[in-house]
Amino acid sequence: MYFNKRLVDGEFFRLPLVEVQYSRPFVRSATPLFYISNRLWLHPDQKVRERLPIGYVLGVVWEELYMKNRAGVAFYSTFEVYDAYQRGLISGFFDSSTSTNTQFDNFELKPVPVLGKFISKLPLFHYLGVEHAEFMDELSELLKTESPYGQGIVPVK
Repeated sequence: MYFNKRLVDGEFFRLPLVEVQYSRPFVRSATPLFYISNRLWLHPDQKVRERLPIGYVLGVVWEELYMKNRAGVAFYSTFEVYDAYQRGLISGFFDSSTSTNTQFDNFELKPVPVLGKFISKLPLFHYLGVEHAEFMDELSELLKTESPYGQGIVPVK
């Protein structure tokens, strides 16, 4: 919304599925800034996993799609999911591998969850208004030398 209303010049770390939401011309870095690995994390005790549902965050599309036709408990934030896990209300939760390891440390999740299932690996790109194409080209050149993922800019609209 802010990007479309020109209140911000761009968006950082976005999935390509955001592109259908843009109503103004934009450019995307041809090189992903990095990839996230979405995973299901589970309680280490199989008996707990059999007894308790999985928690997920409303509005996180990949989590909602995975949970479609599966029993689970929806929460409004990742913090609520971690709290429910910590209190023994759910047997597992979804998160990206890059942030979950940090959350294990920050929230001191006990017992420490184990990897249940790899769900997806997704590229995150940088988006800017088309008026910043020259800057995006320079950024992409830098990414080309610093990242193995690609080169140049991709004009989208």
